[in-house]
Amino acid sequence: MLRIIFHRLIKSIKYLLRRKEIFVRNISFLKVWNAAKCFMAYLFKRTSVSAYPVLLKIDVSPFCHLRCPVCLHAASPAVPKQNIRRDMQMGMPLFKKLVNEIAGKTWVLSLQHLGEPLFNKDLAKMCAYAHKKGLNTFFVSNMSVKLTDTQIKEIIQSGVNWISIALDGFSQETYGKTRVGGSINLVKTNIEKFLALRRELNTKTPFIEVQSLLFEHNRHEKHKVLRYCQEIGVDKLTFKRGSEKPWIKPHKSGKPSALRKRRLPLCFWPYFSGVILYDGDVVPCCWHRHDNAYAADKKRISMGSVLKNRLIDIYNNRRYRELRSYCSDPKLLAAKKDANMNYCYGCRRLFN
Repeated sequence: MLRIIFHRLIKSIKYLLRRKEIFVRNISFLKVWNAAKCFMAYLFKRTSVSAYPVLLKIDVSPFCHLRCPVCLHAASPAVPKQNIRRDMQMGMPLFKKLVNEIAGKTWVLSLQHLGEPLFNKDLAKMCAYAHKKGLNTFFVSNMSVKLTDTQIKEIIQSGVNWISIALDGFSQETYGKTRVGGSINLVKTNIEKFLALRRELNTKTPFIEVQSLLFEHNRHEKHKVLRYCQEIGVDKLTFKRGSEKPWIKPHKSGKPSALRKRRLPLCFWPYFSGVILYDGDVVPCCWHRHDNAYAADKKRISMGSVLKNRLIDIYNNRRYRELRSYCSDPKLLAAKKDANMNYCYGCRRLFN
């Protein structure tokens, strides 16, 4: 038991240090104490957590103009029909309400979940407000969006800590196979502008990471991506193995085939993280049932709404407490008559 705890603690510390620009900056005693309370609740399998998520994801804009084959935006037959529009954007009043509540406790605020955050017209203002409240922010972007120098400067000056940009290949032919509808020249132009304007403004933030997914069709261009990023001064280049399987498949709900039970809860998400959709609904995970968040013909399974309640109250309501008990013992969930209505039903972390 102690060996497992020690191993997971070391693994967590290594992850924090690898992304120190996000997690370590603006550290404080209250934030460490908040994280410690989350860890103790996880360690002792408590169903209530008297702390805020260490990492909170906000879907400031679920809309995306690309149609990547693996994504729910691709309108694949495997994915339920989605009701996602460009005007679906979290507004500043709700965002400020959330930030005011979590400030001083939550470590990192991710401003991206299922969509392209650059489509939220208030993105720079959101980053600036969160920065003012001592929160570290980051977002992931395909960056295949037309941006003016003024817009880029506003984002740089907002205080956002980290931006991760997708560059899957080096030519339009290879890039377009995975980033369908995107323009690699537009991506490169935006990356170069961010770096040039950051130098002009004499600031080291945001930290610019380029993330490149490798497939058989673009692996031969890996060295070109590497050389390009070195020449323009990208802060970090990350290569990852790409998958051509739709994201929904590994996380699709299904009938549990086997029940698992371990000394520690099988999932850390309900203890350390959370997701807030653009309209204020709270969901406990960014992978399982992610196709259900904006499905046109399916009722969303939500833990509550921050439009009506405080996040800390939702984080400890009956639904969340039940969910944490199921993470410790999935048999409790499998025994319920309406088990399939629970958010975690069929999740591979619990049942495979």
